[in-house]
Amino acid sequence: MKPYFVIILLVLCVVVATILHATKLQQTDEISSFAKGIAPLQPYLHPNATTIGFKGEPSKSELLSWARFIAAPSYISPEPADTTLVIQYRSNSDPDMLNYMTSKLILKQVSDTQYTYSIVTRPNAK
Repeated sequence: MKPYFVIILLVLCVVVATILHATKLQQTDEISSFAKGIAPLQPYLHPNATTIGFKGEPSKSELLSWARFIAAPSYISPEPADTTLVIQYRSNSDPDMLNYMTSKLILKQVSDTQYTYSIVTRPNAK
């Protein structure tokens, strides 16, 4: 094999690897956008807090796993607690979720294109 052929092949490999790496960094999956959406609530999800409850859309069961992964080492319980992380669809939310939210005091609420993320507590717990 000629030396210039090997050099051309190596340069070609580096160019292809660079392009593939750049396009991979631009791709976002659903859990990445979920992590960006929940990021403003991180101060409420610190590890020294008491157990944080969770209430999410019934049709999207993986939200609890994602929230636990992102909030680690904080513990997020699958049951609502005094302080609860509520994740609901931005549009067409479950009616039970809407009823639950009306009876709670919202500490912090943020939205992205798909979900509304809220930290809520009991109304008399100021």
